[in-house]
Amino acid sequence: MTAATGRLALGDGEVEEAERKNKEDTHADAKPAAPATPPAPSSSTSSSSSAHELEEEEEDDEEAFQTFLFDDAPLAYHCPIGICLLTDPITATDGHTYQRAELERWIETCRVKQQPLTSPMTKEPMYSMISPSHFVRSQVGEYIEQRRQEWVARKGKKKGWK
Repeated sequence: MTAATGRLALGDGEVEEAERKNKEDTHADAKPAAPATPPAPSSSTSSSSSAHELEEEEEDDEEAFQTFLFDDAPLAYHCPIGICLLTDPITATDGHTYQRAELERWIETCRVKQQPLTSPMTKEPMYSMISPSHFVRSQVGEYIEQRRQEWVARKGKKKGWK
């Protein structure tokens, strides 16, 4: 699934552009300044670099798992606004289920643009009342757990575990 087919357009792309810019600004601000002089060599340098490499490997592994998880997820487990799994699903007054953060952002976008609140799916007027979708949450949770077990089994086979 691509962003073009899995995400509804939000106006002129203002929200997406603002989020992208915010992420870039956050990442740029989060980088520590380079030290003026190189650090003195120590005996812990090799162990700290090994720990750093292990941390990066774990991050790559989690990213690969997220891709594995998302690629085969049933469409009913995807938020129709954003490309994400419904881990905090809510049902809106239009009868559709959304990821809470995505629908809240949609509502806020309508408010900021001073437009009436409409359904992201049907464009019909709707109210901002929402309710948790416990059934969808449990279904997605079971799916994630099943996929995690499959992932661990695959990783074990690649490392030669029995």
